[in-house]
Amino acid sequence: MKKLLLLVFSFTLLTNAQVVFDPAYNLSNAPGATSDYHSVYSIMNDFFVVWGNNGEIMFKYSADLGTTWGANKLISSSSNVCGWPVVAASGQNVYVLYHQLAGDYEIIFQRSTDYGQTWSPMQGLSGISSGAITPQIAAVWNTVYAVWEQKINNFAEIYFTKSTDGGLNWSPVQNISNSPLTNSRWVQLSADWDTLYCTWTEMTTYPLSDIYFSKSTNGGTNWTTPINITNDDRPQNRIFMTADFGGRIYIASDDIITFNHDEIYLLKSTDGGSTWSQPGNITNNDGNSNTPCIVALQDVIYFTWSDNSHTAPAYDNSDIFFKWSSDGGITWRDSTNLSNNSETSSRPRICWGISGPIGAPWIDFTVVWYDYSLGASEILAKRGIHVFVPVELVSFNAGTEKNDVLLSWTTASETNNKGFEVERSIKNSKLKIKNFETIGFVNGNGTSTELNYYSFKDEIVSVGNYIYRLKQIDFDGSYEYSNEIEVEIGLPKDFTLYQNYPNPFNPTTNIQYTIASTQQVQLKVYDVLGNEVAVLVDEEKSQGSYSVEFDAGKLSSGVYIYKINAGAFDVAKKMILLR
Repeated sequence: MKKLLLLVFSFTLLTNAQVVFDPAYNLSNAPGATSDYHSVYSIMNDFFVVWGNNGEIMFKYSADLGTTWGANKLISSSSNVCGWPVVAASGQNVYVLYHQLAGDYEIIFQRSTDYGQTWSPMQGLSGISSGAITPQIAAVWNTVYAVWEQKINNFAEIYFTKSTDGGLNWSPVQNISNSPLTNSRWVQLSADWDTLYCTWTEMTTYPLSDIYFSKSTNGGTNWTTPINITNDDRPQNRIFMTADFGGRIYIASDDIITFNHDEIYLLKSTDGGSTWSQPGNITNNDGNSNTPCIVALQDVIYFTWSDNSHTAPAYDNSDIFFKWSSDGGITWRDSTNLSNNSETSSRPRICWGISGPIGAPWIDFTVVWYDYSLGASEILAKRGIHVFVPVELVSFNAGTEKNDVLLSWTTASETNNKGFEVERSIKNSKLKIKNFETIGFVNGNGTSTELNYYSFKDEIVSVGNYIYRLKQIDFDGSYEYSNEIEVEIGLPKDFTLYQNYPNPFNPTTNIQYTIASTQQVQLKVYDVLGNEVAVLVDEEKSQGSYSVEFDAGKLSSGVYIYKINAGAFDVAKKMILLR
């Protein structure tokens, strides 16, 4: 099996397939009205869209990845002008924020507990005539997080509140930007369980601004001091942020280069916002690029924006463009013009979901934008499918349980594979040469185009640092080495809950955790509605490293939460069951 590729993350898909789009269709279908400033949200097969429609807030829902949609639903009930709606959902609970002009602007909240069929009355969060605008929202089960910008003494600040009971009651509003002499605008919010990421632009001298970032690891009770992550004083318009459950955060920024010429820059963090890459130009054309949107699944990024590069230098209208990256934004595939008409198309947004078997999944997504090609502005949508083709892909991971080392790896395709020799070396800083010894052999699957899972337990390891590698051997005797991974055997000093592996999985996956002192330990699994579906551990555990297998054979595909409680240590993570 030539060119064996080993990677140390759990869900990696390299492809040579193209993204295929269906024709665009009219989603709002409100002739004569002005439908614009929409927002989308997706979770598994459920897609949600909200938009402004002549000062009213409309809602639409699809239960099948955008293949079919329900009827338009009017959810606001005010004669005042309402706009800038945003939406989030958890199970059948749907949450919407928007601003209302009643003397001055205020933030309004509404919720539905039946996928948008019925809605609660309008509820103010910021106070009447507070000058609060452009809200953003995130939700995890019944906890709803809200942010917006609000002017105090003629300077905009970023404010935050949350509800832990689905929007019935809300915490006191708190200022998280805390920059009284600058304008903080275009706030973005993402939630990974109770870790919150918030970013915004901060302008000290018009039109120069920078992007600031803050995070909370306790559901918004406390926030880190905002940090300047660009520090380049470049004129910046709107920004867009997305985060996955692996600590990767991406921010796309609309930066003004010259008059009527903006470019989109991308910033990336792989450690939950502790460090950031330098901004990189990802449009780099002679048009006016703006209103970016990105969604990410680890290193796979889908990027859409509005751009008039096809008419430059006339700048008479903009179109919606789309492209994608499989390496975290280092390289990009060619862009595709999705709207391609003679009128203005703007503000694209993406909702997406995973379909297909775990060995050959595909991404179903829908790009939504507002468009003037039908006369008045309408909300248009275009469905795309991205089929993934694994290419000799392998994951290689190591964990510990007491003094045993658990190795696991996966191949996505094999050719002439006899098997794997497992090799180990003791790490010694004084020796430059590693002395590997063969400690076992695992049979391969010959030639295969399916995912194959392998594991090996090294049971005779004493305390110390070790290096492991695989020697993949073909039937003709040729061989190739994997990358090396290092394992430390010792008593853990910290409480840790690791990301499950594999992830996505079908139907079993392993969850590893460490206990720093003897504690009563509970490890449970929940569905997205908060229902307990499995108890994996409920006993006293002494200091050490542990691994437990979760069998989801009786559960349906979806996102699940696994949560550990050991004394004061209380952490949860997401995992995906994909059949």
